[in-house]
Amino acid sequence: MQSPKSPSSVRTIYIDDDLIRVLKKQKVKQNIEKMKFGTVYKEHNMVFAQETGEFINPTAVNQLFSRFIRQSKLPD
Repeated sequence: MQSPKSPSSVRTIYIDDDLIRVLKKQKVKQNIEKMKFGTVYKEHNMVFAQETGEFINPTAVNQLFSRFIRQSKLPD
């Protein structure tokens, strides 16, 4: 991960209380995984990662999302 190329690329996003709760729950889950995997866990400070802390393959995320759309019968 790199810093934005220019100061104008920096963004502030606003999140509601529901999302804050979800993110805190995710952080607890990651802390449990860190303890479970010990020194094998790779810390990259990502919100979402594999259970070992490694980056999630973007293609895998796209495939899961596409499957969700199909199963939900939402339009493409």
